[in-house]
Amino acid sequence: MAVVVVLGLLSITIAVCYAMLRTQSYTAQIQTNASRQADARQAAVAGLTIAIRKMHQADWPGVDTVLRGDLQAHTSYEAHYQTGDPSLSPGDDDYAEYPFRVAVRSTGYVQDPANPSVRAVHTVRAVMQLNRRARAATPANWARLQEYDADHPYTVVQWGDVPARIQSPVRIEGPCHFQGSLNICDEYPRVDNRPLDGQLDEVAVFETALEENALLAIYQAGIIGLSGRHDEAGGGIDWDISWKTLSRLYGNLAPESWWRLHEPDGDETADAQGRHAGTCAGARLGAAGINGAFGNRAATFDGYNDYISVGKFDLSGQSLTLLAWFKIDSFARESDQRFISKADGYDEDDHYWMLGTCRKGNKHTLRFRLRTSSGVKTLEASAGEIATGVWNCAAAVYDGNKMRLYLNGEQVGDSGKSGAIAGDPNVNVWLGDNPPGSAQARYLRDLKKQADESPASDYRPLTGPLYHPRTQSSELNVSLCEDDLGVAVNDVSQDTSSPVSHPGTLVTYRLYPGGKEYEIPQLSYSVSHEAYGPDSAANPLGLFRTWGDLTLWDNVTVEGVIITEGSDADLFVKGDNVVLSAPAMPPIEGEDGRVELPCVLAKDDVWIDDAANHRITGLVFSQDDFQVFSGGGDATLALRGRIVARQFEVNERYGWTNSISWWREKLRGFLVQESPDSEDGARRFFPVWLAGDAGLDPQPKLQIKPRSENVSYHYQDFAQPIYQPHPDDEGLVWDLMDWTDED
Repeated sequence: MAVVVVLGLLSITIAVCYAMLRTQSYTAQIQTNASRQADARQAAVAGLTIAIRKMHQADWPGVDTVLRGDLQAHTSYEAHYQTGDPSLSPGDDDYAEYPFRVAVRSTGYVQDPANPSVRAVHTVRAVMQLNRRARAATPANWARLQEYDADHPYTVVQWGDVPARIQSPVRIEGPCHFQGSLNICDEYPRVDNRPLDGQLDEVAVFETALEENALLAIYQAGIIGLSGRHDEAGGGIDWDISWKTLSRLYGNLAPESWWRLHEPDGDETADAQGRHAGTCAGARLGAAGINGAFGNRAATFDGYNDYISVGKFDLSGQSLTLLAWFKIDSFARESDQRFISKADGYDEDDHYWMLGTCRKGNKHTLRFRLRTSSGVKTLEASAGEIATGVWNCAAAVYDGNKMRLYLNGEQVGDSGKSGAIAGDPNVNVWLGDNPPGSAQARYLRDLKKQADESPASDYRPLTGPLYHPRTQSSELNVSLCEDDLGVAVNDVSQDTSSPVSHPGTLVTYRLYPGGKEYEIPQLSYSVSHEAYGPDSAANPLGLFRTWGDLTLWDNVTVEGVIITEGSDADLFVKGDNVVLSAPAMPPIEGEDGRVELPCVLAKDDVWIDDAANHRITGLVFSQDDFQVFSGGGDATLALRGRIVARQFEVNERYGWTNSISWWREKLRGFLVQESPDSEDGARRFFPVWLAGDAGLDPQPKLQIKPRSENVSYHYQDFAQPIYQPHPDDEGLVWDLMDWTDED
């Protein structure tokens, strides 16, 4: 019994000892495992630290790569880079940052030295946000193309040597840069006039027939003022005597009206000695007159559409004299130039009285037209060739029996004529052109006058300033801009080389070096009733490409960049309710203001259809032509941004392309009812009157304007990632957004 008890006690003791040994062994194993797990976490953290540091270096291999390394014997890590942030979902406030985040997952491994199949594993994850500090450089000429100063970016940049055509009604606001010649409203309103290219001085109308000796005395007094006269007492030149003689001669002959044209430069009113003060329409006062040596002044006319309106008045009786000093600069543009004319058209039968020039063979002589109770007659001088560049004195005389012409005091033509002088109180009298003049110039001038009175009614086709090689355009078009529209034309050197190149064939793009390669979706050649936009996960910048032509029909919205590729690849905007815009590019550090890529990058042309309604917000780049087709007056285009193209055209609107005679009749009708004292805008402005009479609305439905907000445009070479390391940094810079222990 005692032996049994002893054996039992020994068994219990051995069991207890064994249990204690097993417990001690398990505790040691747990402690070893815990230590190994801690080492694995440390390895994971170390790997993550190394992986993040690598992202800041120039040789970072990028997303979808693995970084592996050994820390010490039996200890290693493996780090994976993946685009995005697992915590973000569509609709989150900062989901737009999804493509600029990288999830870095690092796993640490620690193996058991005694048993390699046993290892501890731990994973940590960090989400890094790209600190965008720089973008890829734009082409060398891009900044110059965009703006002439920081506060006034160009609205239109046209670089080719082809004409830029702009037809009303359209409104292009802001500075524009045109390298090709300018054609402003050359299709309509049509031009039809008889302008003077030169100067006028001392123009007078008499209701008497002046004698030849009086005309010779006027010429001699004026020509002495030009050449000088010796004072017999002092032996010098007495300019004052000659001028007083001329002035006294005019005054003693009692003109019905006498326009000395002596006002200084900048004045717009030509006073009359008598009645009928004149209003300058393009003509400039202040040039040197016939007695220029001692300060006499004259009026200058540009040979295109300038005149001085001296009102509506008639002459009575059976005698008159029209007198004018003139200097012709050139006959190159018009042979039939007018000094003074009362008429409402250009045909002989449209005249009441007129003094001007005509061409006979290869010579230029005086012409006199007169309407009396016996009809209209034209007298052309048979002698007295007119030389350019010198002052001459012309007179047209009617005495009830004959019409006579005098050049420099000598008779150069006569013809029989009788009857009382006819009149019409509704017909204008002009100096320097023939009423009704140029419909084109009157329309544009009145647009400017409207704008001056009411900026909200500024319907001018251009507001400027313009930057343009002046020698590339006709003097007429420069004059229409500067003298009629009030738009400055700043001369620049001509450079018609392509400033930037189309990016070429694109299939993919990257946001940053090492970033994800995004495939650019390809659109169908014809699109309608579709909406496209950026996708933060698949196409963050909203780039869309086409091979060949792309036609946008009804109800198409594209928030992104349309890139047409291939030979002669055009973009046709034809449908109704087409809306194009570019999303904002994510800003770089310290950037103030919105930055966008162009919303259109066309390999060839951009065509805006004639009968649709479109809204484009952003920059449109065309490697060739940006053209608004000819079309109806109901078509609308609201482009807010900029256009950069080799060729620029806004073509005519149907209903406006009428004949010269049609425009002449409309202008004639306007002038008949025109009254400078009227409070009624329809009576004072040709565009407003024309809208009521012919339904031609001057308010432009085609509008190209700069953006109201602060926006700049980035032109990208898509062969390079868009965001680049800053020059001061070794590589990209990243910010830690989140750190997670996954195990």
